[in-house]
Amino acid sequence: SEAPLPPMPASPRHEGGKRKGYNKTKKKKKKKEEEQEGGGNASAGGKDIRRLRRQFAKHLERSAGTAKALRAVPKQLRRDAAFVAQAVARNVKCFRLAAPELRTSPAFLEELVKQDPNALPLLDLDCASFDRELVLRIVRREPQLISLFRATRFSADREVLLEATKLDPASLLHASHELRGSKDFVAACCEHQPAALQHAGENLKGDLDFIREAVKRSPAAFAYVDETWRACREIAWEAVSRNHGMLKLVSADLKGDAELVRAAVLQASRALADASTALRNDGAFLLTLLRERPEILKLLPSDAPILQCKEFALDAVTVDAASYFDLPSHRDDFDVALRAMNSRPDVFYYLPEALRARREVALAVCARDGTFLEEVPQSFRDDKDVVLAAVASYGLALWDASRRLRDDKEVVLAACRSCGQALEAASDSLKRDRDVAREAVANDGSSIVHAHMTLQLDRELALEAVAQNGKAWSLLIPLLKLDRTIALRAMKTDGEALADATKRMRADEALVTAALESNALGAWPYVAKELQEDRRIACLACRQDGHIYEHICPEFQADPDVALAALETCPSLFYSLPEALQRDRAVLRWAIRNLGYYSADFEDDVDLALEAVEHCPANYKKLPYHIRKNGFFIQAVLCKATADAAAKDCEDLVDRPLRKRIFKRAAELAGIPVDEARELGLWEAHARVFMYPSLEAKAFEGEGFRAELTYAACPLCTEAANAGASDSRSILACLRDHQ
Repeated sequence: SEAPLPPMPASPRHEGGKRKGYNKTKKKKKKKEEEQEGGGNASAGGKDIRRLRRQFAKHLERSAGTAKALRAVPKQLRRDAAFVAQAVARNVKCFRLAAPELRTSPAFLEELVKQDPNALPLLDLDCASFDRELVLRIVRREPQLISLFRATRFSADREVLLEATKLDPASLLHASHELRGSKDFVAACCEHQPAALQHAGENLKGDLDFIREAVKRSPAAFAYVDETWRACREIAWEAVSRNHGMLKLVSADLKGDAELVRAAVLQASRALADASTALRNDGAFLLTLLRERPEILKLLPSDAPILQCKEFALDAVTVDAASYFDLPSHRDDFDVALRAMNSRPDVFYYLPEALRARREVALAVCARDGTFLEEVPQSFRDDKDVVLAAVASYGLALWDASRRLRDDKEVVLAACRSCGQALEAASDSLKRDRDVAREAVANDGSSIVHAHMTLQLDRELALEAVAQNGKAWSLLIPLLKLDRTIALRAMKTDGEALADATKRMRADEALVTAALESNALGAWPYVAKELQEDRRIACLACRQDGHIYEHICPEFQADPDVALAALETCPSLFYSLPEALQRDRAVLRWAIRNLGYYSADFEDDVDLALEAVEHCPANYKKLPYHIRKNGFFIQAVLCKATADAAAKDCEDLVDRPLRKRIFKRAAELAGIPVDEARELGLWEAHARVFMYPSLEAKAFEGEGFRAELTYAACPLCTEAANAGASDSRSILACLRDHQ
């Protein structure tokens, strides 16, 4: 409904769709770029150079790769360093057509070399005048150019030659005679480039110490030593013990060295291929390797003479049963197979059918692992000797025996002796046998459930079952579960059996106590509520397992006695106790003795603070200074240092100003210099000042000083000793009472 707004008037700065001053800004920007290109020179000469650069730039591109690129260029451009450098970068030979003053300019020449070190051979330069940093940059990019500096001072520069040799070992040829004969330098070169050893000085190639050091730093350098050194065991050991590949380079005699070959094979098994033929057929040597490298036999050819030897095969499977699979010529040998199964029964799966059908094999494998009874031929499952061997190692193998043997009392007794649950596989007639049932129950109490009903009613058998396994109580018939004697025996065996008790039994204090003593955490949830609210029962449960503290009623959680009972088995519970309990004096004393606990609240309780220092001298530094200077606290720290030789550093806990005051006062009382007082030690000096200042100086002489000080010289300490106080805390308490 409103009328449209009138169009805005055109801005006077815009005409024809372009902003005024646009061309002027563009020209200024172009001028600025030209000035930057010309190095900031805005003179008429600079403009001409820039114009010529642009004019001959395409010419330079068209003539790239030819040495005549500068021939058609004006002389003005031949004197321009930037243009000539651009041309030389395309073709080094263009340098010859540059202006004479440019060809002799050291700064320009160095820039060319920095830009392209390959230009150096074509430039007529004095390499001896080069800067060391420039030479280092050159050899790091093109190490072969070190040859240009052979007659200069750089041929004796260790760093320059080392940088060049790191990239090209032949660079060592251009080093000075002194460097090529330097042991340390050539050894350092060999560490980076082992091939540098062949360019070392002749005096070094025959030096045993140098060759050993070079090979030790780089074992690959062994490939470049003379033949005489390859027969040297000392040098060969340095190389082979670090690089197994060097074994192929040692002399023929050393390839038969057992220790040398073993060092190589332990690094890589394939190194055995480089050993001598005699050593590869040495049974004793191969058995030694077999213990550390089980795959060693796979590397020998199948027709190797040693693999055809039965004695070696028997020894090999004794060391490692898996070697049976690497002895194809003995796969059908009964003795070898039997020896292998003795240590590894699963070899039975890979035996030929002829061997698996032999009774001796079945007997051996079942004796080793009864689970193989189901793998042997059906005829052996009715063999009493085979089945007896199987059930002796695995009772449940009775399930795989024939029906006749499952009714054999001797076989079933052997099975139940190994596993009580094998009673379930016995025949019905043997399930009625009391001897068989007792044997099964003695191994596993829960197996009573597989006995005949007449035996399940036997009270004596039930007692034996719950004595062996408390959880068997839940499997008894209801009539025997109500027997209090049987229930009590079950609770003593496993307190968790309380879960299957009746409500009346859960309220029986004797049963609950027995259950808590055997398994408090498992029995507590099933304790009757009225007993859970009994303080004695709660204390008993917490004493058995401190984690129960979190499940007792809040009233008992605030009881210090209950908390202390829980802390006996769960010390970490202290930090989760209620704040009121953490301030309880008895609980704090326990935390101090067992956890080394300290709190700032101890500053208001001298006795707790003193006890904290006695049990953990490090707490002394946490006390404020006005307490640390108290003689009783200093004495507590020093008593710990005196009693424990490992706590001598406890004396350092005493503040340095306090130690000075103690030594000074002790010296005044004894009339001796301060240095002599320091020789007495801090314990003796403090004793003079604090414990008995009137003690005579002669009492401090001899080994019996502490005894004399503690019990004889001080009447108060003597009184404490007569009262039976033999520890430092009791003596300090006596002194504190009579101070």
